[in-house]
Amino acid sequence: PRSQIPVPGPRPQVPGPRPQIQTPRSQIQDPERTTFSAKGTINKGVRWLNAALDEKLKEIFLKDNVVITSYTIPWIVDHGIKIWLDGSLENSAKRMRTRDNVSVEESSQIAKKRYDENKIIYKQLYGFEFGKDLSVFHKIIKTDDLNASEVLKDTISAIKELL
Repeated sequence: PRSQIPVPGPRPQVPGPRPQIQTPRSQIQDPERTTFSAKGTINKGVRWLNAALDEKLKEIFLKDNVVITSYTIPWIVDHGIKIWLDGSLENSAKRMRTRDNVSVEESSQIAKKRYDENKIIYKQLYGFEFGKDLSVFHKIIKTDDLNASEVLKDTISAIKELL
């Protein structure tokens, strides 16, 4: 089971109906994996879906007073407080093992694959170096030596400092 961080107050609701994306069946890929060509380029359907989801997140961000956890939004919007939670692949794999009850080998492979695929996807879609170009962020919080409560506490402190 996923561990949850208690957040004071009621859970915020996104106004309006949930976004529906009308995607031609021919463009839908297996939702459990991203496919790449032999040249390391993402296929057209995956690229379209990522861009559509990012555009919807951007729309919500610009319209409402919200907190969004997103790999891409910090690079594609100019406003808001942007915080990068910086953790090693090893720590990401460790947290995945705890959260999802998977083996050391499996969690390490998944963490590396996700990171490598994200780097390719975001470079091709938006031109930024995921995980390297952190110039858009107001604050970088090193998370390897922190538990979830400490990450939350440091994040709230950073937001208060930046407001």
